[in-house]
Amino acid sequence: MILKTLYILLCKGFFKTMKKYIFISLVLLNLFQCLSAYAQVNLVANPSFEDTIHCPNGAGRMIIPASCENWYEPAYGSSDYFNSCTSNIVGVPSNFAGWQYAHSGVAYAGFLSYPAGREYIQEKIDSTLLPNHKYCVQFYVGLCNILNIATNNIGMYISDSVPIPPVSPNPYAYIPQINDTSIISDTAGWTMVSGIYIAHGGEQYITIGNFFTDANTDTIYIAHHTNANGAYYYIDDVSIVDCTLTAGETELGIKNDELGVYPNPNDGEFSINLNKEYKSVEIEITNIIGQTMFALKEKETNLINLTLNQPPGLYFVTVIADERKQVLKLVKE
Repeated sequence: MILKTLYILLCKGFFKTMKKYIFISLVLLNLFQCLSAYAQVNLVANPSFEDTIHCPNGAGRMIIPASCENWYEPAYGSSDYFNSCTSNIVGVPSNFAGWQYAHSGVAYAGFLSYPAGREYIQEKIDSTLLPNHKYCVQFYVGLCNILNIATNNIGMYISDSVPIPPVSPNPYAYIPQINDTSIISDTAGWTMVSGIYIAHGGEQYITIGNFFTDANTDTIYIAHHTNANGAYYYIDDVSIVDCTLTAGETELGIKNDELGVYPNPNDGEFSINLNKEYKSVEIEITNIIGQTMFALKEKETNLINLTLNQPPGLYFVTVIADERKQVLKLVKE
């Protein structure tokens, strides 16, 4: 009887311990799934130019001397690196090209987009692109307020090898997959350039600048206090995110058959269908750098129609229904 009692107690202790470990394992697994779903993996290394090799000197060049981690100037140009760590001509917000705070952080880069004698910035991204995957690409540019020209054709060329440099002063002989055909003339704020790129697989280099000749570049005159003819742009927050939609990839508590976002991709008009009524529903839409673009609270609803008045790109929709949460990818084209 004593041995039987001891055996039962040992078994109870064993299973109690096992239940504890199983519970902890499930908690850790759920946490890992949550972190994975929230991860917005930007393949661009040093996307906002914050990581420095050393504070830029008066020359400010991206590569001579090297001062900005991961980025460099290709071809024959002299693109520049700006950082608030210095108060000289390549400081932030005041520098030789004008006055501009960073879109985020304390640093950004800059390049000449017009006239002939183009400047570019280039980087080898963190990993090669996957074939047939859809990637959401975006970056922010601001026109300097010293020169007196604004242009269109600010774009990005994505390639699997380093592009062959042009013969000075010609632009690169490549067609950028992401290109803004509108003239960007805002000198006070930042303008987002964005687009969707479907990879053929193996791409790992990005080059940013104006890939078009002077004759094929639209310009407008911007009156400033100097007579210097040219267009120079600051650039910040470059991102490339895999926005291929995969069924079930973000299931965090609301079953997939209980939640739908349609159409997806869309033009900014879409609906969130919960398929059953919830007492309380919260919606938050953020961009790929975590900024909130839209927030909404509803009660006793199962269908929400929304309009996202934001530029094309990848967004994340967080749905909290009766304290159950799920994060979905949303692509605006």
